[in-house]
Amino acid sequence: MTKRRSPDRPVVILGKIVFEFFNNEDEDFKTRTLRSLAKEARKEFNISCLPVEEFLVENPERGALVLALCAANHEQAKNVQDKVLAYFDAKAPARILLDEFDEAEIT
Repeated sequence: MTKRRSPDRPVVILGKIVFEFFNNEDEDFKTRTLRSLAKEARKEFNISCLPVEEFLVENPERGALVLALCAANHEQAKNVQDKVLAYFDAKAPARILLDEFDEAEIT
């Protein structure tokens, strides 16, 4: 007996979330916070997540996380993406300024 496959293909989502640490002048605070958020997100959601600098010049008021996640289909991927955004919105001591995501089917 063969397994039935979902009509939807596996999906990978790549994204960037930009945070604004309003009136922050402490680069170390921003760096520690983003590293901690990335580590917690990797544990919570089994995703790849890393802090990155958004511009060539470090800005203590802005920071970003890049992430990648895989799912069995588009619906599951969108659910995880929504949960990750809600998680960062609740946990981060900064506001989400921008989020950009791209998805690709795995064939």
